[in-house]
Amino acid sequence: MRHRRGKQCARQTVCEQLLFGLRVGIVEEDIRQVLRLGRRDIDKASPDGAARPILVQLWSRAAKNLIMKSLCMFKFMEAKFRKVVVAHDMTK
Repeated sequence: MRHRRGKQCARQTVCEQLLFGLRVGIVEEDIRQVLRLGRRDIDKASPDGAARPILVQLWSRAAKNLIMKSLCMFKFMEAKFRKVVVAHDMTK
């Protein structure tokens, strides 16, 4: 169980680095939950790790709108964040 919490903490940290890097006023308290979607497929995993989507839940719609309006800033961020794709979650 401790191992899972460590992975959750790592996902949360990477997500925070990404969102704080946008410099739009997002703080740690704005992030409600960070979830990894799908299953890890060991057979198809690329050498740098399988690309699986991460669902980031925020407490307010205003925080989400700030992020979505500043997506053009990704090209000025660190190299590890330049290939990140952000989209609205349309599932219900």
